[in-house]
Amino acid sequence: MTGYSMVYTNNLSENPSPPPRRFCLGFFGMIRMPITHPDFLHFMHLLPVNSIVDVFITCSDRPTEMDENAKLELKTFTNIVNRIFAGCQVYIQMYEYEPQIYIKRTQKMNYDQYGKVTKMHPYRIMSFHHCLSMLAKTITDHIEKTGVDYDNIILTRFDMLQRITSLGKMCDTKNMDNFYIYRNLKLYGPEMVEDRMLVLSNKCVGKLQGLYESHETMNLSQDDFWSENILKKFVKQFTDVNMVVQEGVKMEFSPFKDAKYEHYFLELQERFIHNILLKFD
Repeated sequence: MTGYSMVYTNNLSENPSPPPRRFCLGFFGMIRMPITHPDFLHFMHLLPVNSIVDVFITCSDRPTEMDENAKLELKTFTNIVNRIFAGCQVYIQMYEYEPQIYIKRTQKMNYDQYGKVTKMHPYRIMSFHHCLSMLAKTITDHIEKTGVDYDNIILTRFDMLQRITSLGKMCDTKNMDNFYIYRNLKLYGPEMVEDRMLVLSNKCVGKLQGLYESHETMNLSQDDFWSENILKKFVKQFTDVNMVVQEGVKMEFSPFKDAKYEHYFLELQERFIHNILLKFD
């Protein structure tokens, strides 16, 4: 992992500024689509004045899931990321994407069929949760090593940063024990933890590093094995963590939202899984 803080201020008045607030912005998952420095500045204006932001990125060496020929080169990626997040301390963790690990894990745990809710193969959920757990561990290790105390930790995907238009009141005060749920998915039941953006405390991110391994002990049915439901059950097992529904947060959907449910994408997944199993069996 490589690391490279400057206080970012959006206060243009002559009034004295309040003491700096410190935030952690973490990215998980595949890159999928690029973001720019103006996208980051847009996000920074959602934070309190004079905020210090540390950026953590945990991503695979593939920008997209099913193109084996597309590879990210760490040195080039690091140079690009440092320009995007200019003025921030940036930490990058890149890992080799090995889908056969997650596909075979679904078979072992009898989660190798499509769920009725998500219409996607559970190996993608396992891959996502593994990446999220690695990011949480990297941030937790950094907190323990340096003693840094973040006011809030915001975890999201690269393709969502420019689509966050309001953080509500989540970042107005220091977060001690809260795992914020920014949108209550009433369609699927109460307290579902939507996974496009997670806002949590230093304590909560330490617990989140156990998410991937928790799949082994949750004993969920095939149809209950979907990300938001797993996250809810995972968080609710901790009695010292508060799940707080937060109003006022606004976020647009990713352009990939509908595509992943299309018939052609399901067929693409099937071919991908078939080819991977042929290659590694």
